[in-house]
Amino acid sequence: LRIFWRADKDGSGTLGLKEFAEMFELRTRNAFLPRMMSLFDVGGDGDIGALEFVMCMAQFHERSAAAHVYFAWRLFDQDDSGSMTMEEFETIINNTLSYTGSNEGFIGGSADHMGDRIVRAGRNGARVRVKGMRQIIKEADLDDNGVITIDEFQVLCANSSHIAAPAFELWSAVEAQSQPCWQLKEELKAKAGTLPSVDLRF
Repeated sequence: LRIFWRADKDGSGTLGLKEFAEMFELRTRNAFLPRMMSLFDVGGDGDIGALEFVMCMAQFHERSAAAHVYFAWRLFDQDDSGSMTMEEFETIINNTLSYTGSNEGFIGGSADHMGDRIVRAGRNGARVRVKGMRQIIKEADLDDNGVITIDEFQVLCANSSHIAAPAFELWSAVEAQSQPCWQLKEELKAKAGTLPSVDLRF
C-alpha cells in the first residue's frame, strides 16, 4: 500500500495510466499498457483504486506457465470476445513486437516482416524457408474457422513462445510486488469473509 500511495502523485486516491507506468517503470507508449490498466480497473471508472490495485497485483503471485499464457491471452483479446480474428491478432503482433532489421542475406530481400523468407543456411548455402508471422498465425487456427481461441492460443505459445514475450515483460515488471499484495488480499478475505471477484487469473 505504501507503494500505491507513493505512486499516487496527485493525491487523488487512484492511479491513472501515467502514474501506473511510472510506478513500474513502463513506457506509456507500450501498446499493452492501456489494456493492462483496463484489467486492473475492475470498477470501470478509468482509474485504479487501492483495493483494485491489491486484488489485481495479488494475481501475479501465481507464476505457472499456464498463468503467464492466460495473462497474455487477456491482453491480446482486447475486446473480451473470447476469440481473436486473424486480423486482430496480426494487428496486435504488429503493434507489440519488433521485427525490424536488415533483409541482407535474404533471397529477394523484399519479404515483409509478417511473410515467409527464404534464407541460405549451412555450409552449402541451402535455401531454407523461415516461417513468417502470417504463416505462424494461420497454423495457429487449428480448426480453420478464421479465429483463434484460448486453446489454440495455448498451442501457439507452446510452439512459438516469443509471441507472448511482451506480455511476459509486463508481468516481470509487476511481479516483485505480488507477494505482499497476495498476503494482504488473504488477510482481507479472512477478516471480511468476501471480496470482489477478479476474473483475471494471471
